Amino acid sequence: MKPIYTILLACVATALLCAAGCITADNGDEATPMETATPTPTGAPEETVLVDDTNNGQTIAVGEGATIIVKLPENPSTGYSWNLTETDGLAVAGDEYIAPETQMPGAGGMHSWTMKPEATGVVTFSAVYIRPWEGEQADDQTYTISFYVVPTSASLITVTEDQNGTTVPVPEGDVVRVKLEENPTTGYRWNATVSGSAVIAADTYIMSAEAYQGMVGAGGTREWFVTFPDGVGGTFDAVYTRPWEEPAEDDESFSVTFTAA
Repeated sequence: MKPIYTILLACVATALLCAAGCITADNGDEATPMETATPTPTGAPEETVLVDDTNNGQTIAVGEGATIIVKLPENPSTGYSWNLTETDGLAVAGDEYIAPETQMPGAGGMHSWTMKPEATGVVTFSAVYIRPWEGEQADDQTYTISFYVVPTSASLITVTEDQNGTTVPVPEGDVVRVKLEENPTTGYRWNATVSGSAVIAADTYIMSAEAYQGMVGAGGTREWFVTFPDGVGGTFDAVYTRPWEEPAEDDESFSVTFTAA
């Protein structure tokens, strides 16, 4: 009889193992819920923010109480000087020419403006480099920079490639900055859309230091500032494509869903 009991026990053990295997396989087929990512909110710079000619065309986050200093090269010996054309949302507290330390004839210095935000959201500073007696010309050098002024009561939430495919909780009133690497030298660029109550308040390309210094093939970062004027909710989707090519299934993509925290 003992051999029979041994065979029966072996059969029972085998059946249990098979059942366990079947249960594991069934669990593997279940849908995986979308992961929730919680980036650490940070405040925008509230102290002194210094920008120069390398920031031309960009949008930079600043706090509502920040002091903004713009410095641009200027050489009065050529007859040229910087003239403000727009300071929308900014109060100019200082406007001066800083002479060079060298006494070399013809050496240029810097023109410096000190400003404080007068509004939240996007504010803009623009200037043109002209000879005053000639008036503005089509080929005059220009400089434009925008600032996204984050309210004192709000935080700035930065979302990167690490949050791709996740749900991001956003407290009411906060601002989201989405940052993705981009390299225009390849012909590719990010094209973004939003849904729900999400609104793209600003879209800017930030050139890397290597690219500004002339390194061939160097890229930078594409940044979007996203707000929710009608309550937090919606999605942010972007596709990395060449504008002249048809969309392809293997195009790199990025997607996050925003929910109220």
